[in-house]
Amino acid sequence: MFSAVFPGTTWNDGKWRNLTSKMTKALESFLVFLEVNEDDFEKRKILAKSIGRRNLYQFFDKEIQILDKELTPHTSFNHSALLDKMLINQLFYYHPQTDKVKNIHHLETAKKYAEEYFNSLQLKLSCDELVHSQIINTKSNRLPTNTQTPYFIKLYEKVYNVLNEGTDISFKSAKLFIEKNIDTFNNEDKKFGLLHLINFAISKDNLGIYSYKNEIFDLFKIGLDQNIFIENGILSEKTFTNIVSISSSLGEFHWAKNFIHDYEKHLPIKSKNDAKTLGLANLHFQQNEFSQVIDLLIHFNSNSLTELFIGKTMLLRSYFELFLQNQSFFEMVIAYTYSFEHLVKRKKKLPEERSKGCLNLSKLLRRLSKLIFDNNWNQKTKTDFIETVINTEPIIGKNWLILRLKEM
Repeated sequence: MFSAVFPGTTWNDGKWRNLTSKMTKALESFLVFLEVNEDDFEKRKILAKSIGRRNLYQFFDKEIQILDKELTPHTSFNHSALLDKMLINQLFYYHPQTDKVKNIHHLETAKKYAEEYFNSLQLKLSCDELVHSQIINTKSNRLPTNTQTPYFIKLYEKVYNVLNEGTDISFKSAKLFIEKNIDTFNNEDKKFGLLHLINFAISKDNLGIYSYKNEIFDLFKIGLDQNIFIENGILSEKTFTNIVSISSSLGEFHWAKNFIHDYEKHLPIKSKNDAKTLGLANLHFQQNEFSQVIDLLIHFNSNSLTELFIGKTMLLRSYFELFLQNQSFFEMVIAYTYSFEHLVKRKKKLPEERSKGCLNLSKLLRRLSKLIFDNNWNQKTKTDFIETVINTEPIIGKNWLILRLKEM
C-alpha cells in the first residue's frame, strides 16, 4: 500500500502512520456525515444552530419557527420528537439576540418537553427493567393517560402494565391497542411494543398456557407486515426459527413453508444454511415426518452452541418418535442418547442450565424407551413417570415431553 501511494519512495514508518491516522479521521467524519445526512430534520436542526452562530439572527429566527411548527404535537407524536421540541426551543431562547422576556414561552415550552421526554423515557426503560425482574419504583415516572397523551406514551404504559401485572387482560388490552394504532408509531416503538408482547406470550406458552401460541403467531405476522424484524436487510436467525416453530406448531404448514422461501434471503450469510436447516427440520417435525428430520439433522453442525443443540435435541426427539412408531428403532434411540450425552459433556462452554436440561431429557427418554421396549409401560408406570418429569428440573422440551406422555 505504501508503494502504491508513494511509488519509488523508501519506506517511512512515521509518514505512513501519519497518513493512516488522517485517513481514519476522514473516515470517522464521513460516517458522521452519512448518519446525519439520512435524517432531514437533524440536518436542518444542525443548520439552524450553525446559522445562529454566524450573526444571521433573522434567518435563524425564521428557521427555528419553521422547525418548531413542524414539531407541533399530536396523537402520533414520537419519542424523539419530544427531545427535538425541547432542544429547538432551548436553542432559540438562549441565543444572545433573543429577547428573553418577550420569548419566555420558549423557555416554558423547553421545560415542559424536557419533563415529558424524561418521564416517557423512564417509563420505557422501566419496561425493560421489569423483564429482568429488578426492583423499581415507577410511581413518579409514570404519566397520566388521557385523551391528549401521545399514543407512543400510551403504548409504553400498556406494555408496562403487561410486564408488571402479567395478566391476560393487560396483555389483550395492549395487543388490541397496538393493532388499532400501529400506523401511528415509528419503527422503534413498533418493535419495542411487539417484541415485549411476543416475549411475554412466549413465557406464558412455556408455562403450558398454550392459548398464547395463536397470540404469538398474530404478533409475528403484524411485525412482518410492518417490516420491523428486518434491519439493514438482515433478519436474525433466532427470529426466523421462532416464526417457523410457532407457525408449524399451529399447523400452519403451508404458511411456514412460504415464509422460509420468502425470508431465507434475509438471513445473515454466515448462519443462513443453519437457520434454514433448522426451520425445515422443525416444519417436518411438526408434520410427524421424523425420517426427513433425521436426514436433515444427522450431520448438522453449527458454530453456535444454541443452534447446535436446538438441532441435536430435535434429532433426539425424532429418534424417540420413530421408536414409538416402530420398536425396531430401539437400539438406535438408545445409542443416540449416549452419543448425545457425550456431546453435551464435551461442550464445556454450554451454559450449565442448558447442559443439565439436555442431559435430563436424554436420560428420561432412554429410561422411557426401555420401559416400553420391556413391556413395562402401564397406567401405574405412566403416572409415576409423569410425576418424575414434572418434578425434574431443568428439562429441555419439558412441555413437549409431558404432553407426549399423556398421549401415550
